Amino acid sequence: MKIAAFIPIHNQEVRIQPLMRKIESKFSHLIEFYIFIDEGSTDRSDSVLAQELLNLHKPYEHIKKLDHNRKDSFIQTWNLCLKKKIDFLITFHEGWEDNIEEIHQYTLTQDFTKFALITSVRTPSNENLGHLYNTLSNLFASKVLQTDIPETKGDSINIYSLQAFPVEIIQNVSDQIFHLAFITFAKQNNLPIQFTTVDNGLNFASYIKLNTKRFIQVLRFLKTLKY
Repeated sequence: MKIAAFIPIHNQEVRIQPLMRKIESKFSHLIEFYIFIDEGSTDRSDSVLAQELLNLHKPYEHIKKLDHNRKDSFIQTWNLCLKKKIDFLITFHEGWEDNIEEIHQYTLTQDFTKFALITSVRTPSNENLGHLYNTLSNLFASKVLQTDIPETKGDSINIYSLQAFPVEIIQNVSDQIFHLAFITFAKQNNLPIQFTTVDNGLNFASYIKLNTKRFIQVLRFLKTLKY
């Protein structure tokens, strides 16, 4: 069994070193290959990462991009993993501080191998605008897919089985909601999926423009489904 880690970076210069220390202490025995993608950072993220990679004793790919398109980064990562015959992909998003211990527990027991996808539900401290939109998205997804979908955002724990999904399912999906396409595919094809909870989740940002755009994209995506 081969496991890879996807680590997208966008203006994270002060968080890179702590993340690398956590990875070294908790995942060095497990992860065989790393994909780091700098998504157009305007701070010192890329140079800080380059320095840290000098001490990484595992194979890795360091990709630099000009844009902050997460779906594009994910597709690059997925295709690279397929070439290297990776079995499972673990993602470490910007809010890794909230979920790294939970990911560690899953990898200790290797329970993640029983699922096509493990994804988590954040528990925000404040029920602000972002939380409201995410709750509505989850409700609409549950109604359309006729099953409980407690999370569609995908910005926390995510462990994917590469054999379970064709990456083509996200080719024509919006950058902000491509994770929902994985959940939908798993539900439509009766693949084992597990939702877990991150109790110390960050607040969902109350950016009206961003969250309104994502909510509309979720509705449009759900409208296209035939279930």
